[in-house]
Amino acid sequence: MLEEAKRLHAEGRAVYIVVANQREVGRILDLLGPDHPSIKVETVSSLCNFHWEDMRLRGAHPNCIVLADHYAIESQFWLMLNMLHRFDEPEATQQ
Repeated sequence: MLEEAKRLHAEGRAVYIVVANQREVGRILDLLGPDHPSIKVETVSSLCNFHWEDMRLRGAHPNCIVLADHYAIESQFWLMLNMLHRFDEPEATQQ
């Protein structure tokens, strides 16, 4: 995800990364390094205009793109993720 963020930023896109909490903001910023200060790393609560359904910031320029860290998705939607395969048929074991 971070490589994609860097690539999109190099193409001139305004890049935001959504993370689960403030501690993750610091961790992701450390991983990005000092060469990418324009890539914004925010929590769901700090991006009050973030819309999960279409992964956009309401009212933002069309050039803006939002990427979500897997931990943010797991933290926000863990109940839905648990439901994802709850009623699937168990896989038959091959013999």
